[in-house]
Amino acid sequence: MMRALWAIPVAAGLCLTPSVAFATEPPVMVDESLVYLYQKLDHGLPASWENSGEQDLFIQEPGTEFAALGVLPVWVCGPGWGAQFDVIQHDGSFIVPLIVQYPEAVFSDAGVLVMAKHVDLVTPDCAPEPTPEPTPEPTPVPTPESSPKPVLAVTGVNVAPFAIGGALVAFAGVVLKVAGRRKKATS
Repeated sequence: MMRALWAIPVAAGLCLTPSVAFATEPPVMVDESLVYLYQKLDHGLPASWENSGEQDLFIQEPGTEFAALGVLPVWVCGPGWGAQFDVIQHDGSFIVPLIVQYPEAVFSDAGVLVMAKHVDLVTPDCAPEPTPEPTPEPTPVPTPESSPKPVLAVTGVNVAPFAIGGALVAFAGVVLKVAGRRKKATS
């Protein structure tokens, strides 16, 4: 009778195989060290998650230890600055945000935070904004419309215009031009 039960699925095109569990490799974990810079909400209180303003990603590097801070950017100046140091571990699918802000605990919520600390920063005074140099007035570039009319060179012939019967006539020594036709002057 057992043979008949196995024969039916095979005859119907079904293949019954015992379930086999394959060993899978564990995912390769990514360790990252991050540093975020922020201005504290209350400059008199110590640096902390609750006292942090908007945090900007400053350092992202591989590692399982806190990153070295290094030289601060010029925009971090004046009183009341802090830094958040984070070490995270993930399977490669986590995307590190460029900005974090309290109370959104993105690292804790995603389960990737390994360790964190906040430190107060000693920052230089901000340099005063440089006074902008006055912009010189641009020198106009002459265009045909704005250029003065050129003075024509003097020719060797004196022309004395006069009118005869409403038509302009010019005497040029030897040739008269009347209404567009040239005539020899007779003198």
